[in-house]
Amino acid sequence: MNIGIVTSWFERGAAYVSRQYRQVLETEHSIHIFARGGETRAIGNPIWDVPRVTWSKVSGNPLAQGLDLEQFKRWINNNRLELIFFNEQRWWAPVILANRLGIKTGAYVDYYTENTVPLFGCYDFLVCNTLRHWSVFNWHPSSYYIPWGTDLSLFKPYSTNPVNPEFVTFFHSAGYSPARKGTDLVLQAFRKLKGTSRLVVHSQNSLQEDLPESASLIRELEQTGVLSIHERTVPAPGLYHLGDVYVYPSRIDGLGLTIAEALACGLPAIVSDNPPMNEFIGSDNGRL
Repeated sequence: MNIGIVTSWFERGAAYVSRQYRQVLETEHSIHIFARGGETRAIGNPIWDVPRVTWSKVSGNPLAQGLDLEQFKRWINNNRLELIFFNEQRWWAPVILANRLGIKTGAYVDYYTENTVPLFGCYDFLVCNTLRHWSVFNWHPSSYYIPWGTDLSLFKPYSTNPVNPEFVTFFHSAGYSPARKGTDLVLQAFRKLKGTSRLVVHSQNSLQEDLPESASLIRELEQTGVLSIHERTVPAPGLYHLGDVYVYPSRIDGLGLTIAEALACGLPAIVSDNPPMNEFIGSDNGRL
């Protein structure tokens, strides 16, 4: 079968999800990627710029996950697609177009609101990677619960010893969305902490630019030696080896790939006591 995956396609969580689905499906099918997002970051990168990847041209569409519909239609026809799998698709026009062309469509469920839940009925099938998602979409006749898994050959413990035996080192991944991932809350917590500990934050953007209201706190924690920041993109398995405990007070998450990745790397985790984050964490591997 000729299958298309519409997704962001560069070093970020959503693209990791799509890449894992591609790796599984391509053992039996012909997989084609429509990369909407990542064009300025991954073209020329041998990890991402590979055969059967079509890079979306700049569409001028201000909406999230916008793309050029004429290019999208040509991609469908040129590759004789029979099924399209949308990952984190918030703009519905490409889904409607695929439906009109008689293409089967499916969604990897990530972001939705109470108002948008009924719109997912336009898909032929849904893939829910958490119980939280499945509880919302089990009304759909073809909604499937497929628990998320992490590649244990890639994400694995670096050492059984503390990063520094003199103190506990906490690690936090801000990625591209520090506000969504609660990075400001982590910083505020470390200002209040008593005793000896350190915080390592990995961000793919400038933390002070993304969190201007926390700029003075960031400088304060850096000057006291409590905080160190790594602002760059790091391919998997990332920088989990720099911490002893993972801390992730996410405000909103469809899944939270980094929780599973941190656990696989041997870090107990402190996460929000809300689904789906608390589906991964219990008293045996962290705190809520």
